[in-house]
Amino acid sequence: MSGFLAFIARRYSRKAEDIATDVVTYLMRGAYVQSSITSLLTVLGFPYLESGFSAETRLSGENGIPDIKLIDKQGECRVIVENKFWALLTSKQPCAYLNEVSKDGLVLFVVPKSRRKSIWEQVCTRCEEVNGPIVAPSITSLGCIGRTGQKFIAVITWNNLLDALAPLTSGISTVSSISDAELFINQLRRLCNVEETKGVENLDAKMVSSKDVGWAVYDCMKLLTQIVDAAADADCFKPEKRKNHDSCGEGYYGKWGQLGPYRAWIGFDARLWSERGESPIWIEFADEKIIDNELREIFFTARGTWSWLDDPRQLEDGNLGGDSQLVIPIPIKPRVDHDALLQGAIERIEQVKTLFKSQRLKKA
Repeated sequence: MSGFLAFIARRYSRKAEDIATDVVTYLMRGAYVQSSITSLLTVLGFPYLESGFSAETRLSGENGIPDIKLIDKQGECRVIVENKFWALLTSKQPCAYLNEVSKDGLVLFVVPKSRRKSIWEQVCTRCEEVNGPIVAPSITSLGCIGRTGQKFIAVITWNNLLDALAPLTSGISTVSSISDAELFINQLRRLCNVEETKGVENLDAKMVSSKDVGWAVYDCMKLLTQIVDAAADADCFKPEKRKNHDSCGEGYYGKWGQLGPYRAWIGFDARLWSERGESPIWIEFADEKIIDNELREIFFTARGTWSWLDDPRQLEDGNLGGDSQLVIPIPIKPRVDHDALLQGAIERIEQVKTLFKSQRLKKA
């Protein structure tokens, strides 16, 4: 499951970093969270934040718009928290942010595990250009921290932050507060897990420069359109004619339409292709109510006839999110002429439609 916060981020076209920042700010305003934050920073090597601080988000100033400012009881900005998933450092980070915090203040970056080393190296390089070498740098399992001038910079991972917050519910007195905190922490962890999957592995130079890889992907995209058109001509798939009937996103492109009595999506899905290796083009059903009530039972009767799987991520109106989808690979026969390739794809779509028809006749 991708979780509610990931769904909100996609549904309302909000950046995942903004959603995460809102949740972290909300949690940090609770007294029961503040002791966990101060303890985390103390263990990291920054013992200068006391409980009772206020958390303010996206306050614009001459030094930029930090994600979160932690302001102490004297009204001074003691800590800036900058939340990142895959965005680059801006020109203001971290040096301008360091100008925003008080003496012995801290600029803290919270990043995915895979970026901790690179972000730490980047912020150190930028700080060294202004203040000289980082003083007493410390790199531990909890994070990286060092002094630059009279102030501190540090980098921790989302897991570091969430693990520090996870035990906090043990000290909460009311059931409603416990539920509230646990809900947001669990959902924030799910959002982070979703974002972790968006990381890109180090790309091989041969792959990047390979025209063969480029042509293969390009041919798959062209083939998709031809398969949908051929399926429509064969009256086994009716593409939706609304203006925005195309669906595309990170690693997928396809078309919604009617396959028998059900709404289905036929498209190029790079994620499934990379995970399964069966085909670049798939039939996908995303209506969870119909999947639970009808489709899963129908598809079990097709076990052994052709492959299908219950995929944990769902396409909903062009966006990934939700609980599950049923997916069927469309077989792409290698080294056959164009007509034979299309015919093999259409046969699979017809098989699915025929299965639906036969099951309805049995019930009748």
